[in-house]
Amino acid sequence: MAELRDKDGLLEEEFLKAYDASRYPRPSVTADVVLFATSEPDANWDASQDASQNASRDASRDASRDASWNASQDASWDTSQDANQTASQIANQVAESNRGDALAGGLLCTNADAPADGITCTNAAASAKLELLLIRRAGHPYMGRWALPGGFIEPGETLEQTALRELQEETGVAQITLEQLRTVSTPGRDPRGWTITCAFVAQTAKQGLQLRAADDAAEAAWFSFELARRDASSWQLRLSGAGEVLNAIFPDPPILATSSDLAFDHADIIACAIQRRSEQR
Repeated sequence: MAELRDKDGLLEEEFLKAYDASRYPRPSVTADVVLFATSEPDANWDASQDASQNASRDASRDASRDASWNASQDASWDTSQDANQTASQIANQVAESNRGDALAGGLLCTNADAPADGITCTNAAASAKLELLLIRRAGHPYMGRWALPGGFIEPGETLEQTALRELQEETGVAQITLEQLRTVSTPGRDPRGWTITCAFVAQTAKQGLQLRAADDAAEAAWFSFELARRDASSWQLRLSGAGEVLNAIFPDPPILATSSDLAFDHADIIACAIQRRSEQR
């Protein structure tokens, strides 16, 4: 096939040689991890994730994994529009019910006697209770605040490799299989400048895990969680762990928090992960 010339008469090699990458500002890129854990392996989660976990470890099969996911799901969480649609469906189901509904421990559960100003939902099976992993930031910005493990991509890395490296560096947790959750690019989400993050989600058993905070993390701890409706127009994410209680308030549906005790927009990412997992049960 003959080499093609563009409208300026350039061959591809000539175009690339003359190309000025500085014409377009480029964001920093990070990866963050929502790691759920149970005291025992979750057979339901393992069964539903086998195919995507195997595929995610093979970069050459990314396209087929994405196609399989899209074919089997009505909504994709890779865009905020689809996240909004799915969250709306959950919120509508809650609003149509006269019971108090909550997403606690990753499960949709109900409390018939829920008070009007808040909802409490407890997982009766202690062995099935989920927790998620947070780190306390050791430096600015948001120094001393709790956040998801994560950090900046390095040259030559894939985003998945970045997520795995940062998770191990900050918490000591390794050998985790990741699934891409969503990409977050909200302007102003990071006070250091234009930053896009790719959020990943994973689940493991806590048995045998030894947390070891290091690098950018002053502390690493497991937190119980609940995403619940506060009233007709708002939701609350509540996280409890390390002797602290963290809260984030969302409008309806629970996508973009209006206030949060967590660093960055990590409350938004956690709410997305909780809803994703609830759908997969």
